[in-house]
Amino acid sequence: MWRLFNILKWINLVLASGPVLAFLSDALTGTSMSNKLYVALWEDEQARPIFIFAVIIDILLLILTRWLTSKKRHNDLLNEFDLLVTSEDMKPNHMGYQTMEIDEQQIPKTRPHYPFHSPRRLIEGEKKTSADSSKPEIEESALSEFIKRKQGFVIIGPSMAGKSRTLYAALKTTPNIIVMKPRKSKVPSDDALRLCGDKLTVILLDDLNEFATSKLDIKRLLDRLDYLKIDWTIACTCRGDDELGAVTATSSGAFLRIYESLHCKFIFKDMTDDELLNLNQRILPSKKRTMHQMGNPSQPGHVTMKDALESMKIKFSKLDDGPKICLAALQLLVAGVVPLTFNRVTAVMQKVFNRSKVDSLPEILQVLHDKSFINSEDRDPITPDMAYLTQDNPARRVVTNTLNLVKKEELKLLAQALESINDARGIFNVACTLGEMDCSKDAIETYDKLIDKFGAEKEAALKEPVAMAMFNKGVTQGALDKSEDEIETYDKLIDKFGAEKESALKESVARAMVNKGVAQRKLNRPDDSFSTLCKAWARKDDLIPEHRTLLEKAFKALNRSPADCP
Repeated sequence: MWRLFNILKWINLVLASGPVLAFLSDALTGTSMSNKLYVALWEDEQARPIFIFAVIIDILLLILTRWLTSKKRHNDLLNEFDLLVTSEDMKPNHMGYQTMEIDEQQIPKTRPHYPFHSPRRLIEGEKKTSADSSKPEIEESALSEFIKRKQGFVIIGPSMAGKSRTLYAALKTTPNIIVMKPRKSKVPSDDALRLCGDKLTVILLDDLNEFATSKLDIKRLLDRLDYLKIDWTIACTCRGDDELGAVTATSSGAFLRIYESLHCKFIFKDMTDDELLNLNQRILPSKKRTMHQMGNPSQPGHVTMKDALESMKIKFSKLDDGPKICLAALQLLVAGVVPLTFNRVTAVMQKVFNRSKVDSLPEILQVLHDKSFINSEDRDPITPDMAYLTQDNPARRVVTNTLNLVKKEELKLLAQALESINDARGIFNVACTLGEMDCSKDAIETYDKLIDKFGAEKEAALKEPVAMAMFNKGVTQGALDKSEDEIETYDKLIDKFGAEKESALKESVARAMVNKGVAQRKLNRPDDSFSTLCKAWARKDDLIPEHRTLLEKAFKALNRSPADCP
């Protein structure tokens, strides 16, 4: 189409150049030869039809060229997004699904989208242990109301739990909205953003983990939408507990603040045996699979993708040792650290799996890509296909539920491997994972290693993980009822970073003050607590709304208010 556009543009230029050149010639010579020529052509009865035809063709070509120019411009603006479409025009392939009929052969590296859907029920919380059982279940259809009210939300869970399918259903059934998925590389231009018009724009971040480790400046995107007066909200998915560390791993911390400011975090309520059996029978009625064969009953994706998973196990058994160990390294990293960079994979293969040389990592990754285990060939960072990574590898791990299978000793080895390449953020995420595994003492030990190794560094990129490590160390000490040690840790953080100007460091200091005040109240030191909370209130602008609310609650617990501060 665009080749035709270029041809027409040049034809139009040639046809239009005659009158233009004639006019310039008249202007330069002070004559009216061209006018006389056109008058003569008009008055010549034989030449007049040809002259009129040429003028009409020129006008039509001009109109067509202008239309194609506008069309090309519109297409170029659309290409600044991964997706920009109305909910009414949204299709399954927009979220990476392959539309399939029952018993149709599934193509590897695709997710099947069947002509029916089993609606899910959700519970508010970030993981099952923290789900608020006092709140009622939320039907999948209610997500549409959250979108209409501009209340952003995230659906959290492991691979194949049904996150994307549920989010697609919510977007598809919400009328009169624009669904926008930005590219991971850059913010769209203002002209491109104006394509959203006056409709509510839903920023689709399907797999927040990947966006958090991308080059996208999410804060700038939201600022531009506000500047252009475009209403927006965020709807996203995030792989579960063991990978939430990805959101805190960004250099700016912007994605962490976006995540924490979302109105609700949801997890799925497990499907009942009857519901899952019904789903199984509807998808593959002829194969008559039993409940035992269907895998994890909380994850319907294991039903829809069972054939593909079986195929991947066969492929895995035929891999050489190098790709198998690389998969083990990827899965260990997924348990504790993201993104999966070349340096990190190399360090783990060398230090944890004793591969002294990893000269052929690009070739190994290419093999894994060709066999559908990863999506990114040999690009850095590496993008594994979570649904297809298998448990049959030297480390015997399952990426979709890694946290329950990985051992703390392996994570400590992972931390040592990352220390060898001075990966402060990686070590921080390993410590967070140890904390999630209820290995609090090991988590504190890992935080201390990070603080000792990088605490004297002056680079802003290293100061932030040190500050986060000190804050998390204090939180962990508080959970162990070591309030005095907790306060001491917060004091060190405040003293070290209290004068910093970077927003993420200012936020860490303010949060440390809030937590310190709470810890002092627990130790029955109300005056000290009030004084600390007043210092935190002076920094309230450094806190996101959620943490500011916690600060206000801390004042109320003392029967005081910020107005009482000196």
